[in-house]
Amino acid sequence: MRVGRGTDTQMTSLPGNKEPGVVPGRGTSRPGRWLECAGIAVCLLLLTGGPVPGVNEAHYLSQARHYWDSTWCEGDFFLESPDAHHVFFWVVGWLTTWLSLPAVAWVGRVAAALVFSVGLARLCWSFDRRPGIALLFATLYVTLVTWTQMAGEWVVGGVEAKVFAYGFLFFGLAEMAQGRWRRVWLWTGSAAAFHVLVGGWATLAALGTWMASRDRLPLRQMWPWLIAGGVLSLPGLLPALALGQGVDSEVAAAAHMIYVYERLSHHLLVSRFEIALVVRHVAAVLVVGILVVGLRAWTCGRVRRICMFAGGAVIIALVGGLLDLALGRGELEAGILRFYWFRLSDAIVPLIAALLLLQWAVKFKQYSHTISRVVLGACLLMVLANAAWTLGQRLSDPRPDADRLTLPGNHSTAQRRNEIHRQWRNTCQWIRENTDRNAIFLTPRMHQTFKWYAERGEVVNWKNVPQGSGALVEWWRRVNELIPVQGDGFGSMETEQLQQTMRRYNADYVVLAHDSRFRSSRLPGPLERVYPEDDGVYDRFEVYRLESR
Repeated sequence: MRVGRGTDTQMTSLPGNKEPGVVPGRGTSRPGRWLECAGIAVCLLLLTGGPVPGVNEAHYLSQARHYWDSTWCEGDFFLESPDAHHVFFWVVGWLTTWLSLPAVAWVGRVAAALVFSVGLARLCWSFDRRPGIALLFATLYVTLVTWTQMAGEWVVGGVEAKVFAYGFLFFGLAEMAQGRWRRVWLWTGSAAAFHVLVGGWATLAALGTWMASRDRLPLRQMWPWLIAGGVLSLPGLLPALALGQGVDSEVAAAAHMIYVYERLSHHLLVSRFEIALVVRHVAAVLVVGILVVGLRAWTCGRVRRICMFAGGAVIIALVGGLLDLALGRGELEAGILRFYWFRLSDAIVPLIAALLLLQWAVKFKQYSHTISRVVLGACLLMVLANAAWTLGQRLSDPRPDADRLTLPGNHSTAQRRNEIHRQWRNTCQWIRENTDRNAIFLTPRMHQTFKWYAERGEVVNWKNVPQGSGALVEWWRRVNELIPVQGDGFGSMETEQLQQTMRRYNADYVVLAHDSRFRSSRLPGPLERVYPEDDGVYDRFEVYRLESR
């Protein structure tokens, strides 16, 4: 049934009066739907879970714990710097006051997976309510996210603010598909509260979709809901705006340069993306275009609106790419390119691809059950292939992702990889059990799980990038002095220089990492080796204490 201009009601599909392209099916009962959502959540956890901590969990959950208990890792430079994810810290961080970090990670993963799965299911049910179709849609989407992203956007997996934000965005897209524009802004505002860039870009793409829609709701009927969505976004927007407060323009410009060109260019600059990643994302966009033409998606209001939203995401990415390629390297350019122009496209292109593939199977069913089954079978085969690959990765390397991506030895044998991981865990456990809670450590460059395992503060860490402009500039100075990209940093300092450096940063201990050939005597002077405690044992990791400060 066509929605008249200026309405904001759900489009229903009645016998003999169906909206073109929508095959809702009879659906299942409410308990059946909740069961399907639970099944989606379980599949997401199996496909993207893995051992804790995940890639970003050691980063975000450490912040969340310090947010609620400032004495935890007291003195850590990163944890005491400004941050913008206050809503996430409030929603998840309170659990850290009475649960361990691994337990919080699993509770948060389940909660995030449920929000994500219900959002995806509601979007799918806007087009097709047959039992099981939402499960296939969600798992196909996760598969295509893995295969088509170019900027490394982390859409689902682990627990962090973005997963909740994308879950709320999918709720908004479900409302958009059904023409209920008022509710769209509440969901995009909620997404921005958790992650301001996810919600911000989504709001911009939704506004573009609304303006291009032929049956859009008039602004005079919608503006209170736009304002309400803006109010909902404030807990995410205001802390983000405050990150640049209190610093002069030169410091802010330097922070932008560091952020864009030195630390996060693999997410922000298309000119530095791997060519293969760009090609596969462009190929996915072209496939989506072919599906849109083949399905005549513009004839169905629901599909058309979601396609236009996806088109908006692609346009945003295209503008970001053109700006990167056309502009030079400078402070103004860094200020423009720091807003993750490719984030939304990475997340939405595989979404619309999964949706259109399933719609394609539905359309072919009218002409040939065989072709329809072939399309559905191909979708299922992609899901199973991704699941098999994921399982194979987990079996071949059971280490948590945060360690797998940062600990040395990835090109060594499985036995050596696991031994390095075991020694790292043992070193951190010794530190947690034998040092003061407020002790500060100099740690190796890429070992991002130190705070997770040892629960002690660090002078600087490559993974833990502050978001405040002043803190970011100071972080870069510390990186270049202590853990530079090239060279050993503090690991190659003479004893006296290392002592002076530790005193300057109020560091009590230093953790040194060595290859298997390393054999050394104790460092002389006030630096005393305290781990391993046995003089005859040479571990890959050694801990030295500064006796007097």
